[in-house]
Amino acid sequence: MLEFFREHLVVHTHIEKTAGSSLTRGFIDAFGEDRIWDIRGKKHPKPELISPEERARIFVLTGHFLHGAHDQFFDRAPAYVACVRPPLERFRSHYDFVRVRPGHPTYSRVAGKTLRDAVEDLKQPRALLNVMTRALTGKAHLAEDRLFSHIEENYLIVTPSHRVNDTLRVLIPLLGGDEVEADQHRKKTADPTAEDIGDLKQWFDDANYLDVRLVQFVEANYERWLSELPERVKSLKRNRP
Repeated sequence: MLEFFREHLVVHTHIEKTAGSSLTRGFIDAFGEDRIWDIRGKKHPKPELISPEERARIFVLTGHFLHGAHDQFFDRAPAYVACVRPPLERFRSHYDFVRVRPGHPTYSRVAGKTLRDAVEDLKQPRALLNVMTRALTGKAHLAEDRLFSHIEENYLIVTPSHRVNDTLRVLIPLLGGDEVEADQHRKKTADPTAEDIGDLKQWFDDANYLDVRLVQFVEANYERWLSELPERVKSLKRNRP
């Protein structure tokens, strides 16, 4: 086992349509598919459903789960990573992805609807807003300053969706992984919508204010986090109880 993973586990909070699959693909290239435990779909069961021996083999846990959801099932310290994307851009990409896949769990929410219709649906009670903030903090509502401090204190790095290759280039050698392909981006929407939702754009941004601010915060701090990655990884090792 590589030294870093004797006491640590990389946990990827994978938010849909933020280039998380590209990040996961890089980890697979670096450490091998048998070390990456992706709990999306049915390929791998959740960590609580496997043996301690199986959990010990995992280098990277990834999936659509909230921050902290599976920490209790590992005796190694988590090193959290994630990707984010401008909220409306992410929502549009998710809409384009789901609307042509009848087997997708959320297909019924967008089937036969325009993008504007899909955005209008978010005005309904209990609609899921600030999706990225919720995933990265485990909380539906929190103050802006608490969001920023949570990211700074609990994530090794959060990556803008268009900078995934840069994160992999710097991070993988620090973790002891093999060299990865320089460009991990693959998925392209075959027929992306160009629909203009007009006045709803401002409503969407206001309704997802925390996600808007989250992306701005990540964009403003990413270069610093990237330059500090060697020290941040060393700090994880020093702080291990």
